[in-house]
Amino acid sequence: MKTNNSFTKNMMLTLATLVVASLGLMTPATAATRADKPKKTEAAPKLNVTIETFGGTKFRLTLADQVDSKVMVLVRSEDASEILYKSALSSLNGKVFDLSPLADGTYVFEVAAGDRKFTQTFELKTQINRVALAKN
Repeated sequence: MKTNNSFTKNMMLTLATLVVASLGLMTPATAATRADKPKKTEAAPKLNVTIETFGGTKFRLTLADQVDSKVMVLVRSEDASEILYKSALSSLNGKVFDLSPLADGTYVFEVAAGDRKFTQTFELKTQINRVALAKN
């Protein structure tokens, strides 16, 4: 029994040594990983913009917030490869955008004033309705 007890003590000592050694090895890697992580930056405050859809491909944008600077409005492709509309406006009070000339696809409205920004993704789809009419 002494041999078994001695074996158990040696095994426990070996396991404890391995655990301590592995913790020692992990600490520098963990510290390096934490140091490499970028610090969180606070998101810019958002603008309060309402979008109304009417007439199928017409949208009305209204800015509910008071702003002291010009309002930049963009309509762009989803991947930002193409800017379809860009304008600096003194206000955004019910500005109507007719998007009927655009091809089917996904687009983004971007509205910015100072450091505040609003983005909204939307999709244009052509829908075909079939109707059967009886002729006499």
